[in-house]
Amino acid sequence: MLCGGAGTRLWPLSRRARPKQLLPLATERSLLDDTLRRCEPFGDPVLIGADAQRFLLQEAVRRAGRTVRLLAEPTGRNTAAAAAVAALDVQARLPGSLVLLVPADHRIDDADAFRRAVLEGAPAAREGRIVVFGVRPTSPHTGYGWIEGEPGAGVRPVRRFVEKPDSDAARAYLAAGLTWNAGIFLFAPEVLLAELERLEPGLLVAVREAWAAGTDDGRTVRLDAAAWSQVPSIAVDVAVMERTPLAAVVPVEMGWTDLGSFGALREASPLDPAGNALRGDAVQLDSQGCYLHGEDILVAGVGLEGLVVVGTPDAVLVAPLDRAGEVKELVEALGPRDEVEEHPRAERPWGRYRVVDRGEGFQVKRLVVTPGECLSLQRHAHRDEHWIVVGGVGKVEVDGEVRSLAVGDHVLVRAGQAHRLENVGGVDLHLVEVQVGPYLGEDDIERLEDVYGRGNGD
Repeated sequence: MLCGGAGTRLWPLSRRARPKQLLPLATERSLLDDTLRRCEPFGDPVLIGADAQRFLLQEAVRRAGRTVRLLAEPTGRNTAAAAAVAALDVQARLPGSLVLLVPADHRIDDADAFRRAVLEGAPAAREGRIVVFGVRPTSPHTGYGWIEGEPGAGVRPVRRFVEKPDSDAARAYLAAGLTWNAGIFLFAPEVLLAELERLEPGLLVAVREAWAAGTDDGRTVRLDAAAWSQVPSIAVDVAVMERTPLAAVVPVEMGWTDLGSFGALREASPLDPAGNALRGDAVQLDSQGCYLHGEDILVAGVGLEGLVVVGTPDAVLVAPLDRAGEVKELVEALGPRDEVEEHPRAERPWGRYRVVDRGEGFQVKRLVVTPGECLSLQRHAHRDEHWIVVGGVGKVEVDGEVRSLAVGDHVLVRAGQAHRLENVGGVDLHLVEVQVGPYLGEDDIERLEDVYGRGNGD
């Protein structure tokens, strides 16, 4: 299950520290949760994602009530490397099994049709084919790749893959019966690895080295960073599918959307009579054909036409819908700003927090600790922290001294003091935290003990 990427085309909803697959963009559940549910009949899932996001992914899976294995990439190296490491993992642990390589950030409305298509393609995969799923198109879309299969019904050999076409070519492909490339693949591990050895031997050698030199605790494989840095970044379509004689396609109608832009989000959302998609806290008056999304902030539009308006507590995006695909370039132009890297709201194993305000030398957060959970025993080198309890009951430890907390209580934790906070009640523990100091970064945490297995910098 492919969980990499930062989803920068959906900024400011998606951030590098809060990628789009963890967001509820298609349903009330996260895209990852929906993908896990769709794939549940096919066995225990394996996630492939960024090492820096491993605790985010594990926590998202825990909240979904699942247990998974995670292959953690030191840096993103595109889908060919991800497919290779997935094949190595499955081949080593589950010989004789097939690999279903699925992006975790797609919307599929008809999960039954998806599962039937996988079962239809399985015999061909067991016979040595690398199966790709071709979505029957509903429009001459220029943002997707297309697949031309041999004539006939059912699983067919692939004649050619076509990259994103212009509008005239897309109309011709639609009329000729080509399908969209959904980027979902089914294969036997040994077949894909053999084709990589033939077509991209350098990539496979580097992936094998990163795999062999990595660490495996039974739940997470952390690939070796030095070896992984030698892996070329290339898509599996380009590395293998466009060059192999083993490609086969299964056409399928399953209500599929690649949620890669705000235009795609609008197309996948319920629309009001004027063609507006309203998500979160959003209202409109006399507007048409817009996508309005308010996250922890009210977004209101009057007399708008064909616009994207997305608001979060720290950023607002306004763009014409037909230029929404350029958001990625906008994010690159913004550089390493806090609004690009972090989101004001963050999920943690113990609960969540939201940044309320920040300025020179201070930061204010709202913390929520769920019942029975506790923060790590930790200390900070550069900041003092003031906690005020505004709801629930808890227990705090500061330099070995333990005391109970109730609404209205205040705790001062000085820089260098070892401290820990725990919710000992049956409801959420709510606190306001004021940080004061010359450096307030999330990496100013020295963890001394942590029940969630996190280290410093995680």
